[in-house]
Amino acid sequence: MNSKIADGLLLVVAIIWGGGFPAVGLAIESGMGPAQLTALRFIVAAVGMVMIFFKVLKSIKKIDVIGGVLAGIFLFIGFSFQTIGMQYTTASKNAFITSTYVLLVPLLGVIFFKRRLTVTQWTGILLMVLGVSFLSLEKDFSMNIGDILTLICAIGFAVQIVITGLFSPRCNPYCFNTIQMVTVAVLSFIWSLRMPWVEVSFRSGIAVLYLGLLSTLFAFLIQSIAQRHTSEAKVGLILSFESLFGAILSVLILGDPVTVKLCIGGIFSVLAVLMIEWDPGVLKRKQVIQQE
Repeated sequence: MNSKIADGLLLVVAIIWGGGFPAVGLAIESGMGPAQLTALRFIVAAVGMVMIFFKVLKSIKKIDVIGGVLAGIFLFIGFSFQTIGMQYTTASKNAFITSTYVLLVPLLGVIFFKRRLTVTQWTGILLMVLGVSFLSLEKDFSMNIGDILTLICAIGFAVQIVITGLFSPRCNPYCFNTIQMVTVAVLSFIWSLRMPWVEVSFRSGIAVLYLGLLSTLFAFLIQSIAQRHTSEAKVGLILSFESLFGAILSVLILGDPVTVKLCIGGIFSVLAVLMIEWDPGVLKRKQVIQQE
């Protein structure tokens, strides 16, 4: 596989991930609760991974389990708060605000690994703050509860990336990710038991299959294959377009309103992500974290 094909596949992954935002919105509009949706999504993904990597899982090690469980806990936090937040905000805003995890990763590096940020990174962080302000702040400087929950989800995703960076050198990637998916599935199912389940409609069923099979299982497999044939820099940059695709697809599929605040906030957010990802130290954030 040459690098151009690999880059094209990664762009497909970014589009699929972007489509996850309107898919969640469709399921919620159909009456499915966040707990049930998250549980079904990751049960589908976890079962698929166990089936595909069954032979590999026979050689699973303790470190794979520890790392996978820890990463899964924070991945669960990210997806659960993201899905709950979708009930109170638009999918397009949810997509842009979720992308703040990109700035949180280097900030966590500063706090826990004593890293220094470049001028480019600090500029990107400032742009992201401005972007989120345009997207979320009202005239009285209050924030929608859905936007606040989405910001919490970004923290969960950022910590999950840090944990992945710390454990990946010592873990089998397929064992690690399978355990991670199983962990999210188990936690989501336990969470869902406290809520009433609704009958799965055709629309919500399609959304669950899209999220479980395409956005999680298929996208992971394609990403793991494609990123072996291109540079880490391109991987980070291409996948960073997830939020832009998410917003565009949410407008087209769900009919999210296109406001001046959304456009300005979205532009700032995309530019911020590109500036943060463009820096070599963050483009290789897993390697940077590992070296500290």
